[in-house]
Amino acid sequence: MPDQGEKMQTPGARDKEGVAPSDFKRVFEAVPDPCLLLDRNLRIVAVNEEYLKVTMTRREEIMGMTMMELFPVNPAEVGATGATNVSASLMRVLERKVPDTLPLQKYDIRKPKEEGGAYEERYWSAVNTPVLNAEYEVDYIIHRAHDVTDFVRRGHNIMEGDAAQGEADVFRNSQRVAEANEELRLANNQLEAQREKLLELNARLEVEALQRVKAQDVAEKANRELQRSNKELELFASVASHDLQEPLVTVGSYTELIAHKYRDKLDSDAEKYLRYMTDGVKQMQSMINDLLAYSRLNTKAKPFSRLSLGKVLESALRNLTKAVEASDASLEWMELPEVEGDDTQLVQLFQNLVGNAIKFRRRDVRLQVRITCERQGGMWLIEVRDNGIGLEPRFFEQVFEIFRRLHTREEYEGSGIGLAICRKIVEHHGGHIWVESAPGEGTTFFFSIPTLRGGANA
Repeated sequence: MPDQGEKMQTPGARDKEGVAPSDFKRVFEAVPDPCLLLDRNLRIVAVNEEYLKVTMTRREEIMGMTMMELFPVNPAEVGATGATNVSASLMRVLERKVPDTLPLQKYDIRKPKEEGGAYEERYWSAVNTPVLNAEYEVDYIIHRAHDVTDFVRRGHNIMEGDAAQGEADVFRNSQRVAEANEELRLANNQLEAQREKLLELNARLEVEALQRVKAQDVAEKANRELQRSNKELELFASVASHDLQEPLVTVGSYTELIAHKYRDKLDSDAEKYLRYMTDGVKQMQSMINDLLAYSRLNTKAKPFSRLSLGKVLESALRNLTKAVEASDASLEWMELPEVEGDDTQLVQLFQNLVGNAIKFRRRDVRLQVRITCERQGGMWLIEVRDNGIGLEPRFFEQVFEIFRRLHTREEYEGSGIGLAICRKIVEHHGGHIWVESAPGEGTTFFFSIPTLRGGANA
């Protein structure tokens, strides 16, 4: 539509469809209902005389304004919804590109300043219609508003009966419809928010599922690597038990042969060197045997079976009979429970821990070893306590490392692998092992092992 300030064309000018562009203004002005023409920014670009008349406004003052700027909300009208409803209708037209009809609205009009500027009560029936271009985009919106204030006030007998009451009912019903529409809009927004949350949750679940798949792949790869490592370890154990020990046996045999055959011809230094060689061979054989035993903890482990820890401890002590008698140790233990495990490994566990107490006993007091047990949830906690030499806290973790020695071989014999074997056995049974100690105050080894499934020994 041409700007209302432009010079109009002569009546004789026609477009190709037979309507003179200059006639559009006369057609727009002739519409009996108040009309506004809004651009896509919802600003007024044209207004007819009827609209200026019923709204008590001037064309030069309202051109370029928005509806909200033109008709601010009556501050005395608490809870007024007319302005909000009109604005929402215009936005729906821009979005949906179809006409939008408003229910009966109460929308007060402000009088001109020269008339006091007070608000005047008005009721409207309005329709907002889009004007689309060739690309099906909204260029303009025609806002047509019919003033029904007098009709509402005096009533009009459409049918027999009380028309005023009927119109009041119509207004109330229209307000209820508007309220219901607002509730539906809010409910729809809530549903949309829930849908967004569900989409977000679904995306998060998909990521977690992908992560689980990746974790499973990593675990399977690690398991394959572990199986390969165990096979390599088993092969190494086989080599260690034969190929590595064979040259040591040879060296040891010839060393003993030289010592026996030439004992009358060797001086004291030669005899000392031969002893060094013999001790070295024995030490190397001991380390290889210990390493072989360590490697076989997994590769040669037996299936778990139900067994008595008390009987396991008795077997371990029988193996230590000579060491116990030689050390004059005092041993005490309480009744121990039944568990599931490998009896051979558990015998070795107790044998190593009690043997460790015997080895590192104090010389000025009689060795006392006490073994106790208590249940903690789904685990049994076993304590092996002694009154030996003890150790410093900084060594609590190191003592479980393979071949880790805290003393020289002259002070205490051994290869330094016994406690590493203990840790491997306990972890193989699903438990943990740790130590508490202080120098000169003895040592306590703790290890846990699962209770029997089904609550036995509770």
